[in-house]
Parts: sequence; structure tokens; C-alpha cells
Amino acid sequence: MVSGQIVGGWLSSEKIDLVTQDLGAYGILIRLDRRLITTIGSLGGVTLSSGSYLYLGSAYGYGGLRARLRRHLRVKKSLHWHIDRVTAQGKITNLFVSPHGLECGLVREVLRVPGCLLY
Repeated sequence: MVSGQIVGGWLSSEKIDLVTQDLGAYGILIRLDRRLITTIGSLGGVTLSSGSYLYLGSAYGYGGLRARLRRHLRVKKSLHWHIDRVTAQGKITNLFVSPHGLECGLVREVLRVPGCLLY
């Protein structure tokens, strides 16, 4: 930790105020308690079974990691990104932050995990 902020790693969603405002990459762990049938971008109609899903993204815009993750955690929000349909129905349980990291680097690491499925 530097200046009371998480430099990088996993934390619970309740600890959002510890996330740095730096630009970087992130992950959100989402738990779906029931099946979700929705439309997601070019994938069209998608059915997600109940379970846990990891979404990886990047925050290189205004406000950096903290602002992007706060938006994902908001209950009332416009459904702008495809992940918004999932977070609107599920619960974000954990956050991963990688200040100055790249989304493609996180994807490479996750794909090393045996049994990992990519959507």
C-alpha cells in the first residue's frame, strides 16, 4: 500500500475507496445466483448459468481505476457496456486492480488457469 491506496491485487468490493485513481487494467468477479438470459453485443442472445464470472477491462479514461470500478458497482446506471447487463443481475464480490497494467496482459494470465473458459 502507498498512501493508504491499494497498489495492485485483489480486494473486496466494499474496499473501493482503497483503489488508486491511476490508469490501468482491472478485473471484477461477478456472482450470478440464477441463470441470466440477455443480449450481449455481437454475441447476440446469451445464456449464462448461475456461478462466478471474471470480467477484465481497462480504465485509461478520466478518473482511472477507481472511477471505472465505482461505475461498475453502481446499482442504478444506464446499460452502456455489455457487462452492465451482467452486473445489473449479479453481485460484484471482488475487484482486481493492476495500476498501469494492460487488459491483454490480464487476459494472458487468466488463460493460463486450467479449465478457464473465455466468452
